Amino acid sequence: MPKDAEVWGFYFAAMGAFHGLLAPLVVATSLPLFPLSAFMIGGGTGYIVGLALHGLGRGAGLVPVGFIMGGLWGATVGGAAGLCCHEGANIVLFGVLFGAISGALQTAWVVWPFATRADRGEDPGPLIWAACALSPVAPFFIASGLGYPV
Repeated sequence: MPKDAEVWGFYFAAMGAFHGLLAPLVVATSLPLFPLSAFMIGGGTGYIVGLALHGLGRGAGLVPVGFIMGGLWGATVGGAAGLCCHEGANIVLFGVLFGAISGALQTAWVVWPFATRADRGEDPGPLIWAACALSPVAPFFIASGLGYPV
């Protein structure tokens, strides 16, 4: 496996883990198992997502691909985290909906600059750590927009 593919896997695993932990904290404060589950599932699956995105080309075309893959990734992580809570269908649906939206937005804005930095030989790490720090922002606005109390 090429070294830069491993870099993509590592950083997307980190982003998946921290996004899984921090994003739900905004809206799922009464279910601590949800963000902890999303942390583990997001990190575990993030490596695979990073490898897949690495192999899909470069340039602006990665933005829609990142949006779609991020949405699928987020929905999967959110739904699985909801299942871990054993709180019924509503929390699973909540996880799928919020995971899909926040995962799509997060991955779409990160993937193109990440690829550009990686291709230039620059460390893409600062971009990923910034994405991790911004993880709670999208769910806050999504929840506010849908009338969910935050």
